[in-house]
Amino acid sequence: MKIEDLHFDLSSAPIDEKNWNLEQWRKENPMDYFKAMYILNMADNSTAKAEVFKAIYQVVRLHIPDVQYKYYSLSSDERLNMKKVQ
Repeated sequence: MKIEDLHFDLSSAPIDEKNWNLEQWRKENPMDYFKAMYILNMADNSTAKAEVFKAIYQVVRLHIPDVQYKYYSLSSDERLNMKKVQ
């Protein structure tokens, strides 16, 4: 299968920015990497590809949370547990 063989419907409904919920949008619109590559390959020159890449990057950033939480697992070693907590 080649990326050129994929075809997507690129039309979408307009989004109401006043009532837009990012978390709901993330659930309803998962990132489609094949579609992103398809759109990127539609550009015919390097300048257009750079602009398309910037637009795709902005959409990808919407799928990445602003805060990443790191969870630690505790063990029976108390000294190690104290280091993890600090």
